[in-house]
Amino acid sequence: MTASHNPLPQPAHFFQFRIATLFAWTTWAGFICFGMHLPTALMADIIIHVSLLLGLGTILTACYRLGSTRASALGFAILFFGTFYFGPLNPNFSMLSSGDAALEWLFHVVHPDDEVPLRFGGSWIAPPPFQTQDFERICQCALATMLGLLGSLLAQFLHATQPLPPRVRTTVSVG
Repeated sequence: MTASHNPLPQPAHFFQFRIATLFAWTTWAGFICFGMHLPTALMADIIIHVSLLLGLGTILTACYRLGSTRASALGFAILFFGTFYFGPLNPNFSMLSSGDAALEWLFHVVHPDDEVPLRFGGSWIAPPPFQTQDFERICQCALATMLGLLGSLLAQFLHATQPLPPRVRTTVSVG
């Protein structure tokens, strides 16, 4: 008697996320937005260090998981650390260079100058109480995280659509 083991192929599942993962990403996005709203040196340092821990956690995940989870973690780590190294970790090279017109514009949209009325008439324009450099560092961490997430999604897609090796039929003879 021969038996062949030929399970039906399962459909590819793209971009599977748990509710807890989506909640964590939403919390992180809120934290980044809060940092962009209050770009102090302390907030920029906290976001950079938490981002670094996030990236190191993905490397641990890539080491101890298999399949789609490993692909996702590797995709995140590669794009995240590639962007993170050329951003807040390397003061000599910055993707969002200091004095960039678009970043300066965004900083002044988020933090407009205050018009302070004077007692004797007229007004005085007060600059925002935040440093542009702290805002740039937070934006670079946000960019690194978004590109890391994009790398994670791309790696999950590539893992789910990779060609499968030819199936080997095994026969068991009883007798």
